[in-house]
Amino acid sequence: QLAYYSNKGQFTADDRTDSDITTAVIGVHGSGRDAGTYLCALTAVVTDISKDQVFASKKDRRRPLPKDVLVVAPWFMSPEDNAPPTSSLPYIQWDDQYPIPHTFRYGAESTKIDLKHNMTISSFGAMDVLLEQLCDRKHFPNLRRIVVVGHSAGGQFVQRWALSSNSWCFGGGQFANRWTPEADLPHVRVVVANP
Repeated sequence: QLAYYSNKGQFTADDRTDSDITTAVIGVHGSGRDAGTYLCALTAVVTDISKDQVFASKKDRRRPLPKDVLVVAPWFMSPEDNAPPTSSLPYIQWDDQYPIPHTFRYGAESTKIDLKHNMTISSFGAMDVLLEQLCDRKHFPNLRRIVVVGHSAGGQFVQRWALSSNSWCFGGGQFANRWTPEADLPHVRVVVANP
């Protein structure tokens, strides 16, 4: 599984439904792989914008409240990272040195997840899975917008991923209307900072 930090705890459980969430923010870390720091910074930003009328929704002039916003910071771990002991499943990892530094930002395949079956997943594929969990109306029936932001190497990752993604959450791709009609999809915005 993809390791992540979240202001709402684990949200990828199959049976969880959260009808309070109207906005999700996904923040992708840079080469330092400090996802926890990104979670703290984005949570602080959400708290700040909840107090400022400038950020009110144009439709209903209501500012987003922190309780309505899910903040997620995926952690593209390398084998050198100490995996959190919170899961019986193995965490997905990407090589941090070979063939180039910080391979996750290029969409590289993970190290082998399951040696018996020789399974891997690209970092872009893992991000698509994360996004599609959020777009699933069964879990987040009132989610209206998703903002994916990346800084530095995270900005490089977000830019490359967004350009190459075939996720149905963008309203296109081969599975676009398999789970939800396009009109019912949350609006996905991608923000790239200092790539």
